[in-house]
Amino acid sequence: MTTPGEQPRRLPVPVRLIDRETIGSFMTRLALANSLRVAHLLSLAGISRTRSFTPATDDTAGWVPSAPDRIAALAGRALPDLAVAIPLLAGMTPVGTALLRACGHCTAAKNVTGMVIIRASPGDYLCIRHQRWLRGSLRPGLAALPEITESQRRHDRRTANVPDQDIARIHHQATGIASQWLEAGWHPALTERWQRRRQRLAPAFPGPGAALTDVITHPEMLAIARLLISGQRTRGIRPGDVADRLGFRYPSRPHPLDPLQASLTGLTSLAAPPPNREGIMPPPLPASIPARAARP
Repeated sequence: MTTPGEQPRRLPVPVRLIDRETIGSFMTRLALANSLRVAHLLSLAGISRTRSFTPATDDTAGWVPSAPDRIAALAGRALPDLAVAIPLLAGMTPVGTALLRACGHCTAAKNVTGMVIIRASPGDYLCIRHQRWLRGSLRPGLAALPEITESQRRHDRRTANVPDQDIARIHHQATGIASQWLEAGWHPALTERWQRRRQRLAPAFPGPGAALTDVITHPEMLAIARLLISGQRTRGIRPGDVADRLGFRYPSRPHPLDPLQASLTGLTSLAAPPPNREGIMPPPLPASIPARAARP
């Protein structure tokens, strides 16, 4: 066994680098490839944190100062090359990222058969190439719902220049709006659309429908996010714009408590109807704007 002052030898079996992988995932794969216990590999790398070390670990707790160099020596790679793939070794954790199990089809294409944990960007919800949902415990195939992968592809193209921290914040807000719409049945046409998507997934995932809420509402969540982005940049987002973007009959005078209306009002893009003299907000009006085209 090497001491902290010695440079460890290169292990006989290298492993492929996966972009944005956590250090825990990489070290676990390296240990398994070389038939080593993970705890033993950590000791060789100068990492004393062994009990709580998992593939999801992505911090430097228990590291000796030379640990990055020792990891590079064990992996048989230059430290700058490792740092390109492993953000922690570059001395940074990307803003707005979350831990995510990488698409198994993508990693298998690189001859990586084990589980890989990566730092996902705020826009990473699914693998477009293999039509797989990646977030949460359920990871359904999306072949039966092509509108989900198409909406993600469109959204990525239209928001390519939006900073990750803004995407993370706006997606969080948009997810809340879509969830409230579904739970309270704000818009029956949307509720029916989401129920149909749930039914198309039912043969593979017959469990509780709530577990798939983020999946079935995803195209509309992305459309809401782009409306919120537009509301930050320009004034005057109209109900007709909402109807066109979401593809359903959105009220021409939305109720001020509608979650989307409230958010847009906060951006000073849509003006909510004022309360009456008694301070009571008026009920929603029956008039609505027909959608010209469904562009979730």
